Amino acid sequence: MLSGLWLCAVCVCGVAAQSPQEDASDPPGDSPDRWIRVLQQHLEGNTSEDKEACRHAAQALGEIGPAAAAAVPVLTQALTARSVEVRNFAVDALGRIGPAAATSVPAILKEVDLPKDHVNYVPLAFFRRLAARALGRIGPEARQAIPLLQATLQSDD
Repeated sequence: MLSGLWLCAVCVCGVAAQSPQEDASDPPGDSPDRWIRVLQQHLEGNTSEDKEACRHAAQALGEIGPAAAAAVPVLTQALTARSVEVRNFAVDALGRIGPAAATSVPAILKEVDLPKDHVNYVPLAFFRRLAARALGRIGPEARQAIPLLQATLQSDD
């Protein structure tokens, strides 16, 4: 009897855990197109649901890696999201996409090169660390970042 109840609970929780945006028209599995749509749909939103959807989509796109190259424009846009967590997942995803994310380098550099008195300087410390790793993963196409990265070696943080 208890095992039957447990099985029912697992089934109900599994159904409830599905994203409300999923429907039969969504491509199955880890389709970059699906996650791009989710990110586009929620990027300008203000709710915690929007933030969570963006974080989840950016993380999924990063896990897909180079096959998610079509997501570079929306991930680049996410670098300026209100949520620091969304920014972190977006820059990490761009790095995981690799050389195909080279067009995002100027936007990454803009977000990294903040003066110490900028309101986002402290909150974006972890972002800057992820950005340095992402630039390395993008590779030689990110060579324009070298002077800024060299300067950051002198930074206290």
